Amino acid sequence: MEPSLRERVLSAATDRVRSALNIGDKAERNAALALVRSEVVDELAGDHTDLASADVSPVFKEIEKRELREQILTTGRRSDGRGVDDVRPIAIEVGLLPRTHGSALFTRGQTQALGVATLGTQEDEQRIDSIDSPLEQKKSFMLHYNFRPFLRER
Repeated sequence: MEPSLRERVLSAATDRVRSALNIGDKAERNAALALVRSEVVDELAGDHTDLASADVSPVFKEIEKRELREQILTTGRRSDGRGVDDVRPIAIEVGLLPRTHGSALFTRGQTQALGVATLGTQEDEQRIDSIDSPLEQKKSFMLHYNFRPFLRER
């Protein structure tokens, strides 16, 4: 992206992004940020006819990250109004799926995770061949959890 366009995106979006980040509800906040992005693209499209949302996306994400971080460090409050030490309560429901050996739904805020356990025989074990060990190894329990790690920036 050319530097002049980057500066125009920064000046057009920063205040509006800062305002949108103060919306407490996550869905409403995301909708407001999407609206700001589309408005900025429409405003700048007059000078750059081939400009698309994907073109401003890196700068827009940079603004979001910087402004949210600044807000948290300055006010001690997150977008949803919680303090930096506040943790949302977790709700747990068990036995949701009748044909499994175990199931639980974990809910914290607007995030949910469903855990399911089914038992098998020794034939269902994961067999691991390794160059480090001459014997075949087996794992009878596996848990696959796929979620972005928490990264703290300093």
